[in-house]
Amino acid sequence: GKASESPQGRGFFKLGIFDAIMMSLNTPPSHKPQISATLMFWCLAEQSFHFRVGAMVPTMMDVVALTGLPWTGETAYAGMSVPDIEYHRPKSAGKPGPAYGTFIDTCMKSDSSISEDISFLSCWLNRYLCSSPTLAMTADFVDLAKVLHSGRRVALAPPFLIFTEV
Repeated sequence: GKASESPQGRGFFKLGIFDAIMMSLNTPPSHKPQISATLMFWCLAEQSFHFRVGAMVPTMMDVVALTGLPWTGETAYAGMSVPDIEYHRPKSAGKPGPAYGTFIDTCMKSDSSISEDISFLSCWLNRYLCSSPTLAMTADFVDLAKVLHSGRRVALAPPFLIFTEV
């Protein structure tokens, strides 16, 4: 069957993140000269493009249209109430955390579907949604993964716009 018909797929669909997860499975083709030309107009300090007609910034509607992420729902913030779900995040000997491959390998050995789901969501949030600058897992998004796992719909487009850097 289709991925959207699986129990996890149906849950991700209800949360409004199914399309974004499916999109993260593929790397879109890129045209390096075109990207290089576009970045000539990008101001890293202001996170905006500067053209002769003025500055242009990505908007929330741009994020929603390009990613399919929900812009309505609970606001994601550091103090949001987190469900009391027992979850043991794989650790590494070094800082800041295990590399993605090590994290995934460790999580695949889990006997708990809850742990597997939270691990997947943590990895997806860390790697694709909020683009951690390191190639390692951080604990930054475990609480948000627990909230999503519990079935609460969260507006993820705003954090994506805030955390993603070109």
